[in-house]
Formats: sequence, structure tokens, C-alpha cells
Amino acid sequence: MDTTHKGTTTTSINGSAFLADPAQNSTYEPNIVTMKKTDYDEDTYYKMVAKDLEPLILMTMKIEEFIIDYALMKTEDVWDEEFGNVVRAFFFEKGSSEYIITITPEGLIRGVHSKYPSQLSHQIHNVIVGLYAGGWMDDLSGRPT
Repeated sequence: MDTTHKGTTTTSINGSAFLADPAQNSTYEPNIVTMKKTDYDEDTYYKMVAKDLEPLILMTMKIEEFIIDYALMKTEDVWDEEFGNVVRAFFFEKGSSEYIITITPEGLIRGVHSKYPSQLSHQIHNVIVGLYAGGWMDDLSGRPT
């Protein structure tokens, strides 16, 4: 079974989850990828990433809705081995400039891959704080509201 989440491909081989790693292949094509076996079986892996994907999907929807002066060109889900969760890279464009910002499921900026304007930072912050203030993120994390 192959599953693709905007840039990340997970394949099941003999009940183990494998992550496609386009970074390992400089001439990345959808059908030619380097596979890296995870430490988890497929069911465990999908249970682990489900808790990360729900808030990231909500953040993506609200960022698309409320940030209108930057174009959200694509997102890419990446496994963060250091913290053991999925983070989402957001690829924004304005004019001829591209800005890449990686955000955790909790709404924290995990990494910045290019210098970006403070205006974009403020807008992302406002979206995420709005989700917490409205109780949306508390519902997803299982914490009491």
C-alpha cells in the first residue's frame, strides 16, 4: 500500500512502514525513491502520525484561508527524527521570492529554510494563536478546554 501526503510517500512492505526520502535521491522522480525503513510497523506508524497530521491539516486550512498576500504553493510533511513527530514545511511565495517555514503540530516554528519577512511571521502567529484561542487546538490535542 502506498500513501502520499503532499511530498511524503509511505509504502508498506511486509507489514513494515517505509518512508520515501526524496532528499536521498538528487534526481527525484515519483517512481524512483530511496526507501528508509522505520522502526514501526505500518499500523503503529499511522497511529503515530495521525495525532500529528490532524492539527497540521487544520493549520494548513486556516493559513490558506487567512493569509492572502502570500501564496501557499505547497506543503510537505517531514518526519522529525529528533523529536519523533511529523512537521510540515510550508512553501510560500510572494512575487519572485520563496519562503520555506517548517511548523510542528503544536504550532511552533521548527525550522526556517530561508529568510522570511516579519509580516509573514506575524500572520502565521495570528492564525495559530487564533486556533488556540478558539479552542480548536485543545480539542485536537486531547487536553481539556
